[in-house]
Amino acid sequence: MTLGRYNYYMIVCLDIDGTMLTNPKFFEAFFKAMQGAGHKVGILSYRPIEEKEKIISVLESDGIKPDFVILKPDSLKNMSPGIYKGTVCSEGKVDALFDDFDDLNPEMIKDFLSVNKTTIPFTSLKPLTE
Repeated sequence: MTLGRYNYYMIVCLDIDGTMLTNPKFFEAFFKAMQGAGHKVGILSYRPIEEKEKIISVLESDGIKPDFVILKPDSLKNMSPGIYKGTVCSEGKVDALFDDFDDLNPEMIKDFLSVNKTTIPFTSLKPLTE
């Protein structure tokens, strides 16, 4: 994608539980639209890394082909979800994260924002279909 004289694409992460699974048709269309525009769209979940192949298979059967899937490694099992996701987004230069933040858990949001000042967090407590 070209914006002015700069080549730029966004990096967008989506959570699975409470986000994609709550609004699967919306996020299927979202993936296709964003990837079609040249952006990188993938999964960032607190699920264990052992579930990676299963998640990829389920998503692909639903027509979603993520550019990347990032799951929590065993070595970080004691890290809180907010710190984990905030750190991954910061280090990966993620532009936007769609996440339910454990149903808007204030501690998770506080943890996320304590380590990440650049990623834009998007969240919704209820499904978009309601």
